[in-house]
Order: sequence, then C-alpha cells, then structure tokens
Amino acid sequence: MTAIVALAHGGKVYMGCDSATVNGNGYDLSLRHADDSKIVTFEEYDLIIGSAGSGRLTSLIRDKFTPPDDADYADQPKRVYASAVRDALKALFE
Repeated sequence: MTAIVALAHGGKVYMGCDSATVNGNGYDLSLRHADDSKIVTFEEYDLIIGSAGSGRLTSLIRDKFTPPDDADYADQPKRVYASAVRDALKALFE
C-alpha cells in the first residue's frame, strides 16, 4: 500500500510519500525501503506527480514523460496529465 499526501498552503503545494516497496509474488512478500521517491517533480511546469503501484511506472514517468506545453492545466489538470502520461507510456511500447 502506498501513502501519498499533498497540502496546498500559502500559495505552495507540499507533497510527501512513504518509501516502502513490496517484493514478491503475492504469497511470499517482503517489505523494503525504495531507492527512488514515488513523487516526480517537473519544476519548469510547476507540476508534481505522485505515483502508486509499480516502481517501474514511477521510473517511466521520471525518465520518459514530458508534460505537454499546450495544455490548459488550470482548467482540467487531472484529465490533461492522466492523458499525457497514458500517451507517453503507450508510445514506449509501440
């Protein structure tokens, strides 16, 4: 289970997460400390993305995703970013 929390205060957004990952096949699980954060920041876009699930997903977002320049982030931020992340991940497998 992943815990990600964000707080908007004083015109800034603060975000934090746990650092645990689970290894195993569903029957033999082991808990370990993750080497990479589950939070990815894109400072030039004023964007923070928290990622749950596979650590590979977070790595792909960090290494391969570029936020779209022409998006209306203020109007539809979740839809814009979710679509852009989905498109970037699909492009990796085409």
